[in-house]
Amino acid sequence: MTKDFQLGPHDFQRLSSFLRDRYGLDYPPLKKAELEKSCARLAAGRSAAEFCADVTSGPNGKLLQRLVNELTVGETYFFRIQAHFDALQNVILPGLYRKRREEKCLRVWSAGCATGEEPYSVAMLILETLADPESWNIDLLATDVNTDFIADAQEGRYREWSFRKVGEYWRRKYFARRGEEWQVADRIRGMVRFATANLREERDNVVAAGPAPFDLILCRNVLIYFDDESIAQVAAFFRRYLAPGGWYVGGHVEPVVFQEGFEAVTFPGAIVYRRREVGEEVPAKRRRPPRERKPAPRRARRPADRLAQADRLVAGGQDQQALEELESIAAARDDAAACWRMGRVLGNLGRYEEALDWCRRGIELNRTDPHGYYIAALVQEEMGSYEEAFENLRRSLYVDKSFVLGHFSMANLYRWRRQEDRAERSYRNVLRLLEGRGDEEEIAGDGLTVGRLREIVNQIL
Repeated sequence: MTKDFQLGPHDFQRLSSFLRDRYGLDYPPLKKAELEKSCARLAAGRSAAEFCADVTSGPNGKLLQRLVNELTVGETYFFRIQAHFDALQNVILPGLYRKRREEKCLRVWSAGCATGEEPYSVAMLILETLADPESWNIDLLATDVNTDFIADAQEGRYREWSFRKVGEYWRRKYFARRGEEWQVADRIRGMVRFATANLREERDNVVAAGPAPFDLILCRNVLIYFDDESIAQVAAFFRRYLAPGGWYVGGHVEPVVFQEGFEAVTFPGAIVYRRREVGEEVPAKRRRPPRERKPAPRRARRPADRLAQADRLVAGGQDQQALEELESIAAARDDAAACWRMGRVLGNLGRYEEALDWCRRGIELNRTDPHGYYIAALVQEEMGSYEEAFENLRRSLYVDKSFVLGHFSMANLYRWRRQEDRAERSYRNVLRLLEGRGDEEEIAGDGLTVGRLREIVNQIL
């Protein structure tokens, strides 16, 4: 029991420092009980001092690996974070195919792949979007530090929980029923090579990755468990291994790891990073000419100004700071605009039930505002509740037939359902509604502009 296994101050410091330095796993004093619980399950009669000595001194590598397997999180499912896969399907992968059409070689790395749902999802998407995959050399690497996860991923057998985001089309085409489980097709398994690698150890990464750069790196919901030093080290390695013009996809709640030499590219519901090509110019920031104005007395910011500030924080990937800004607004007044923004930020942070509660509150305050239904639909998509998401998108368009983001998300859902005619009509509705609007006009308050959305839709069509 955990109560019989207590890490003293010296043992806790020794073990937490070891895990941070070697694996990037961050266990501050607030997480001491969590670490003790995991250690207790593996102690097998050892005292805390004996356990720490065995783990950190090196002679018992199997015990250390078992502890790492115990501590690492493997919660995932197929096509997790719909906005990322929409961006991959609509823009990123087609662009990479055009770029690599001469050599017909594409390299993708799923770092921190857990039990394999992410790399297999990418493999399925490649087969769906690449016209002649048989003539291409597709190198899809998937790594994780957890040996149990890698073993499960290589076996490729999954239960219903991993399919909560997958429509019948994907399961019918790429899986076979095996009792209560589903076996991924051999064609998909053959596209992915799995390897055990510790992102904190450069030698592990070099051995797994090989010499050539990658066109696409996905490392989602991994760095949130790392300390700042480890994040910087991993980011430096990714930078070296990402080809010019290549893309990096991180998790919604993770820190921004790339700035110089990269551009943040906004998609509906997601921000990803592209490494600039050699010699590519950095777009100059537009500056408004200064205006002469008389000094005004300081006063409290208006709610509209505070909502705009929250939007800027979301656009910059600072969801936690945006949440703090919005909480004080929502506590002070009943404001539908603040409520659906709360839903958006909480959804980005993975707090889905709270997000839906705020969306419902916003809808009750203003049933004619489409944003509450729209944000609820995005959250429900992440939860795998497709039918509920579809109904909320329909409601958003019922209350506002000119709601551009509702038409765009509906088009994406039709496309995933393989209802191509309906998808095309919805995409063309988006273009029609964007006519006459300036390219720099923001649509959603998260950095997405009219010009960017128009460009995405035109690429799809």
